Amino acid sequence: MPVNREELVNLFEIREDPLRCSHNALILTSWYDTVMITVRIVLYEFSSHVSMEITSMMILPESSTGNGFGSLALKKLLAWAKRSEIVQIKAIEVLTPNENFWIQNGFIRAGNTSNDFYLAQPS
Repeated sequence: MPVNREELVNLFEIREDPLRCSHNALILTSWYDTVMITVRIVLYEFSSHVSMEITSMMILPESSTGNGFGSLALKKLLAWAKRSEIVQIKAIEVLTPNENFWIQNGFIRAGNTSNDFYLAQPS
């Protein structure tokens, strides 16, 4: 079940992950004035469904963290994921200082040793 990447191109600047850890790894960039938000995702496309992992998120300049820019970019990504019928979304290997960000954006702790978070209900 392939996802609609054309719409994703309209929402973010997109490039393939140069490390090529996965053929479906994408680096998405969104700008809000002078603030840059970069999100790395990996899409897993199966015959019956698609799932997505958010492997990293970065905001530059760092002084802009905590001002809602990450949430804006994440909401845009999650809205696209819903329209694309992505059934499972998780943030993987979340660092302890970033846990509240994911919880405030509707994710719940998976309870595993790698500290993953799942979107409670894709919305």
